[in-house]
Amino acid sequence: MGKYAVIVVLSMVFALMMYGAGLQDSLRLAQEEMINDYNTAQASHIANSISMIAVQKLSNPDDDSFTPDSGQTFQHPGNGDYVAWEEMLGEYRIEVYNQGDSLLTVTTTARVDEDAYQTELRDVFQRL
Repeated sequence: MGKYAVIVVLSMVFALMMYGAGLQDSLRLAQEEMINDYNTAQASHIANSISMIAVQKLSNPDDDSFTPDSGQTFQHPGNGDYVAWEEMLGEYRIEVYNQGDSLLTVTTTARVDEDAYQTELRDVFQRL
């Protein structure tokens, strides 16, 4: 009877250790998923904010820094890289394509860590 009790106790200890390890792994995976969701949401906030800033600059008659010529594309930064936005813990880039006839396409891409998000505003009317 003593041997069986030891085997049962050791089996229970082993089972509880495996349950604890599985539980810790599940908690770690949930935390990683939460961090990835936060990064994606933060990237979408950055991309949407930069889009609104670009549209505001395009509608300002005194500012033509974002307005490319017809059939041309304006990129910020010009080398296709990203600009850091320290306060938002991410980075972004802007692309404005002039389709001609005062229609513009504004594409912004934001990145937080390795998670990226892109917005595209089509048929934005350019100020005349």
